[in-house]
Amino acid sequence: MRRKVKAFFLAVIVVVLFLIGGCTRNATSEAGAIQNATSEFSEKGTLAGTVTIGPLCPVEREPPDPGCRPTDATYKAWPIALFTPDKKAEIIKIVPSLNGTFSIELPVGDYVVGLEKSQASGIGRNNLPVNITIKVGENLTLNINIDTGIR
Repeated sequence: MRRKVKAFFLAVIVVVLFLIGGCTRNATSEAGAIQNATSEFSEKGTLAGTVTIGPLCPVEREPPDPGCRPTDATYKAWPIALFTPDKKAEIIKIVPSLNGTFSIELPVGDYVVGLEKSQASGIGRNNLPVNITIKVGENLTLNINIDTGIR
């Protein structure tokens, strides 16, 4: 029991010393940290575009059947993501609105846009994966076309 009490007081002392040490940082280092954070956040660009998925019905009609328009479930069935250049790590999912548009602010750099999971062989085609480069302050447009293979 005494060991637990000693350990508790030791932990309290360590926390108090940590808090006191944090309060004594000078304003210069804080200003530098804020400047670094600001410059880091300002080096961004935008990736925007439209995801088109179709056909969704075996027979397309004129006017289009409302039941053959993409839904949230449609976009979830064909998940798209942004990956590191080596495609080993997923950075963010691209989730389009119901009309298929998307816009994502990203740090400058190179990326790969691709399907999050591979589709069965012979089912559908698409223009993915694609390598992109985000540049400072620029808007990059990428229109993604996914053919579901439904005929």
